[in-house]
Amino acid sequence: MVKIFGICALFCAVALVTSRDVNHPDYENDIYPLELLEKFPYYLSGYDNEGSPVWVMEFGKWDVRALVEAGGDLRWAFDSYMEAAWQRMVLSGQNKGGFNLIFNLDEYDPQQARHLDTLYTIINNFGMKFGQAVKTTDLKRLFVLHENTEFDPIWKLNLNFWGELGQQVEIYGNNKDVYIPRLLSLIRRTELPQHYGGIGSRWPAQIYG
Repeated sequence: MVKIFGICALFCAVALVTSRDVNHPDYENDIYPLELLEKFPYYLSGYDNEGSPVWVMEFGKWDVRALVEAGGDLRWAFDSYMEAAWQRMVLSGQNKGGFNLIFNLDEYDPQQARHLDTLYTIINNFGMKFGQAVKTTDLKRLFVLHENTEFDPIWKLNLNFWGELGQQVEIYGNNKDVYIPRLLSLIRRTELPQHYGGIGSRWPAQIYG
């Protein structure tokens, strides 16, 4: 694995890079390549017992490294795509007590963490930009499922950009007998797909990608 501490200087530089405003108002008008939407989908699963939206991002299935190594317009469109994702989630939770996010690392490939530019891309988008776009009043809960030792150093670096948001994170391993009861204590079965303990009668509410 690339030594995480050996790239800290690179990620410090991320904070100095300016990009499009993560709170830009016209994200709904953005158009992304079909290939990007197919490879990096996320979805609105439903709503919790208090009416707050529940989003699902199955990051473990995302091959960010292949995207980064290929380069080109698709690679740079990914940054804009993620900014729009965070903004969409934030706006969905306004006047609804914030939004929930299920961040699933199941099937995560350790090779993702062994490529410097991929690490930069992950931490830039899931660390810095998430921390910029999402405030403590926006995020209700973030459930990290299937957390593992390969992703743990990346996760800790992401948290450095989040500040108090980290207090709203619940981290679980791969034991469904632990995390499914927790999800179902807050979200009705009809609002979740089967692999999260639901029955998915109206799932998903909306798919992006």
